[in-house]
Amino acid sequence: MKAIVRMTIVVLAISAAGAQARQASSPVAYKDLDLSSGHGRAILKGRINQAIDQVCGRPISYDPPVNNAIARCRRETERQARDDVNKVVARSSQQFDERLAGKR
Repeated sequence: MKAIVRMTIVVLAISAAGAQARQASSPVAYKDLDLSSGHGRAILKGRINQAIDQVCGRPISYDPPVNNAIARCRRETERQARDDVNKVVARSSQQFDERLAGKR
């Protein structure tokens, strides 16, 4: 079974009727990465950035209210993802240490 970090955030969708909240999520796979290495963490960060793009979108230069909602979404998602990644990296490091200790 593949392990994933799941980011779920509330996104403000601006429409003609006003702001409406909706939930969106994007799974980010990391089981195939060595999170004890900088390279593995960099790949994970790239995957997270792609997921944030999918969930929040990118700023649109001609619509400030939408840009503000997108910026809020991106900040909140990045914060949530950072918290999730820190937990995953800590667990990965602990598992590596346990495997190393078992080989002694």
